Amino acid sequence: EGEIWDVPEEFVLRLSSIPKYALRVNLWSFLNSFEAASSRLFDARDQVLKACNLLQASKAIELLLAMVLDVGNYLNGGTNRGQADGFDLMDALPKLGNVKGCHAQAGSLLDFLVRQLEREKPGLLSQLFVADGELNCLSRARRLNLRELGQELSLLVNQATSFVQQVLVDGLHDEGDPLRVKCEEVKGGLVCLQQLQESYNELGERYHKLCSWFQIEGDRRKQSH
Repeated sequence: EGEIWDVPEEFVLRLSSIPKYALRVNLWSFLNSFEAASSRLFDARDQVLKACNLLQASKAIELLLAMVLDVGNYLNGGTNRGQADGFDLMDALPKLGNVKGCHAQAGSLLDFLVRQLEREKPGLLSQLFVADGELNCLSRARRLNLRELGQELSLLVNQATSFVQQVLVDGLHDEGDPLRVKCEEVKGGLVCLQQLQESYNELGERYHKLCSWFQIEGDRRKQSH
């Protein structure tokens, strides 16, 4: 008391004298980043859901997989594997580019499938590669990790819940106090996050149903989808 401080020290002292200073700063920081964080989580959910629906409904992908099955049955003709009704996606698809023709110019089995599909359904493959086409949609979804996104969402829910509880415990009665006003914003954001959390749980179930539909089970399911 009575001491003269330089401007930086005086500024810090004035800040620290504000009631609930640390809580106010942390809550303000949370709200400043809330819109960007929640928008990214909503966008990720929409991308994965769109990819799941696309994989199950795409006629182009259905035709491509049917052609892979036909070619596989032809190559396995005369064996007990030559009349298959389906094939293991995780096992067969990565090998298409490795199976080579008898002549160098013939390329791989994948090259053959592309030529054959373009011959039978001209323009179909081109549609997959348009700017907002199926390939881009699947590529964007493939880069996402639902488990990590879910953990990030849970962290935001916990932070918002903690802020609300701290303000309630402190019993701020002045309705005009900026901390109380901001707390109401956090409450609104918390409701939004909890709804998003429910939709993420539903999305996880949707993904597992899609894997079952494609006969992909257990550990072979990738958490990034």
